[in-house]
Amino acid sequence: MLSRLVAAAFAVALAASAQSRPPESEPKPNAHPSPEQQAAIIEDVREYALNYSQNLPDYICTQVIQRYGERIPQGKHAPVGGGPLLDTLTIRLTYFEQKENYRLLLVNNTVTQQDYSKLGGMTSAGDFGTMMRQIFELATEAQFQWARSEKLRGRLVYVFAYHVAQARSRWHIDYQDREDLVPAYRGFVHVDPQTRQVLRLSLQAIDIPRGYPVLDSQTTLDYDYQVLGDQRFLLPLKGEVLVVGEDFWTRNDNEFRQYHKYSSDSAINYDTDPPAPDGQPIKEPRD
Repeated sequence: MLSRLVAAAFAVALAASAQSRPPESEPKPNAHPSPEQQAAIIEDVREYALNYSQNLPDYICTQVIQRYGERIPQGKHAPVGGGPLLDTLTIRLTYFEQKENYRLLLVNNTVTQQDYSKLGGMTSAGDFGTMMRQIFELATEAQFQWARSEKLRGRLVYVFAYHVAQARSRWHIDYQDREDLVPAYRGFVHVDPQTRQVLRLSLQAIDIPRGYPVLDSQTTLDYDYQVLGDQRFLLPLKGEVLVVGEDFWTRNDNEFRQYHKYSSDSAINYDTDPPAPDGQPIKEPRD
């Protein structure tokens, strides 16, 4: 088992009603908005990110986490994908009154009473939307730059690159008993041009100090529309957390399933099917 590693502040859900903004005409493929249009889009996304929590419903879902990792022999590099599967976790995730609750149900399809917060290995948790909100808060002074337009799950999206300086960062990386690292970071935001909602968010720590046991930390989270009651909401679909050290690497592949409205007597099935592939990796190309 790898050393205990908690990747803190994994922003897991940025969600708001798909009806929060009137539809616009769909942009043409390879659309490149003008600098003025880009600025307006960023401001619309900022408003969405800072106000999403008021639109979130109380709900419950299943989170399936496949955890991979291994020690890295000297002179070798962490694999881009694949690698040994360590275990599969099935979690009941409840979102109620803007707070998350994680209950570990299964480890490798076996019922367990273990406390998720005390589970060894890398775990991912955090207030829904925290990272997104921090990126777009004016005090963060994130720098945004147009990157490209592309297709994401058959939908045209606008992609913006961004950078957050270390002095303005509030992303914490926690490793064992070492002092929390608060790195500078960069990433990409994939935006629906019509609704100005975020469909994918990625983050990568940069300029990690020499001597810190973590060399690289990356997070990617995809959102998609889910129907709860008679409304559609943008909720987490899948995600990836990758951490690389001097002599180890570990990766969590997350998938969110079985969304329904929360009630005090809500029940959730033990869903142990393997994550459904969509044929496309989540990773962003490196600079």
